[in-house]
Amino acid sequence: MDLDEKIAENVGVDIAKKTFVACLSYLLLDRTIRVNVIKEFNNSVAGFESLLVWVCKHRQLDRPLLFTLESTGVYHENLTHYLHQAGHQVSVVLANQAKKYKESFPESSKTDYLDARSLASMGLERKLKLWEPTSDFYQELKVLTRERSSLIKDKTALTNRVEAINHSSKVYQMQQKLKQEHLALIKKQIQAYDRAIKEHLTFKASKEEKNTGVFSPARAEKRAVAQKVKKILTIPGVGYIVLATLLSETDGFARINNVRQLVAYAGLNIKLSQSGTSVDGSKLSKGGNRHIKSVLFFPSYSAKNHYDEIKTYYERIVKKHGSGKVGAISVARKILKLTYTLWKNGMEYDPNFAKTGATSAPI
Repeated sequence: MDLDEKIAENVGVDIAKKTFVACLSYLLLDRTIRVNVIKEFNNSVAGFESLLVWVCKHRQLDRPLLFTLESTGVYHENLTHYLHQAGHQVSVVLANQAKKYKESFPESSKTDYLDARSLASMGLERKLKLWEPTSDFYQELKVLTRERSSLIKDKTALTNRVEAINHSSKVYQMQQKLKQEHLALIKKQIQAYDRAIKEHLTFKASKEEKNTGVFSPARAEKRAVAQKVKKILTIPGVGYIVLATLLSETDGFARINNVRQLVAYAGLNIKLSQSGTSVDGSKLSKGGNRHIKSVLFFPSYSAKNHYDEIKTYYERIVKKHGSGKVGAISVARKILKLTYTLWKNGMEYDPNFAKTGATSAPI
């Protein structure tokens, strides 16, 4: 048996705004990982083309090659799409996943070359989920929801600033006027995004579509989504913004395989720390998708105040744990599970689902 036999190859890519570093590594039969070559390229179409030429020159196995990238803002998107269109397998890992994996290495330094090497090793050691492009429908929805979320933060910060100005010992009228105008503009922009999101999730057939019953692929997708949206909006506390955020951050739940994975992705899972006889208690995960987590807490409070079945569930959790926050988190988790389950089944909300559990609906 030749322990030096190469059994797999992977290209780890650490990407930035203007450049990226690619590391081509291979895995030996004895599970040793070795770096073959490493090089920096421009983050441009010309750089992408040079990358593929370089990879073809240095790769040593005649089998599908995996590229492993870290999700870095939007800077990885063009290369990801380029590689996918070129017929290559691509995996995109979250930044916290890449960071945790790299911490297992002895090197304490952080450089683009070391990060690319770590990503290449991660792709060789672990079976990563392959990336698939998001449909234009959900990509546009993500832009709308994230821009709205950014405006909400700006509104909060500016509201606090205006409040501070109004209570200052000396108020400068020009400063006060401009800040108030800016705040009014942000509120109008938020309203515009609210309307755009609602319109994006609703469907009205044109006269021609009604007559022929024929829809383009994009219109057919919009129509199918809108039909499901009507049913999901019957869930307590779930409105257009909440649902739009859930759908845009999960590609219509296409990237989610089960309820447990969704709860972990949203950061609403409870982590138990236990070792031997030492138990450190259960804590809410600090990770997860911050966009999903942020939109679920207010609906959870609203739902428990307006729906008896949710209120009963909330009070039972509070009585057990003695914490309103734990109760709100539990309601948020239940709303998330309900949304996923009913979306997958094309069903409307039934109060019994909240009483007996979200997954009591057939999967």
